[in-house]
Amino acid sequence: MELERLKQYIRIDTDDDDILLEQLKQSAEQYLKNAGVSVGYENALYCTAVNMLVANWYDNRDVISAKDTLSMQFKNIVSQLAHIRKEEYNG
Repeated sequence: MELERLKQYIRIDTDDDDILLEQLKQSAEQYLKNAGVSVGYENALYCTAVNMLVANWYDNRDVISAKDTLSMQFKNIVSQLAHIRKEEYNG
């Protein structure tokens, strides 16, 4: 996924945080992989999950939070993507 698309989703106009956003994008990819999701930018749900996760982490950079910041929508998307991977793996 191009950094510009990610910045559009988060509504960032400057290049000031490009290094941070790239790091968050890589972390989001690893997070999804660890959740059982195959990397696949051709899948719109995968792109949405990366966008949502990066936006969440970018907006909530505090170490401690009193609330669960990941939305139910995000959790549902990851669940669907992980299910797709299991189907592909089991053939």
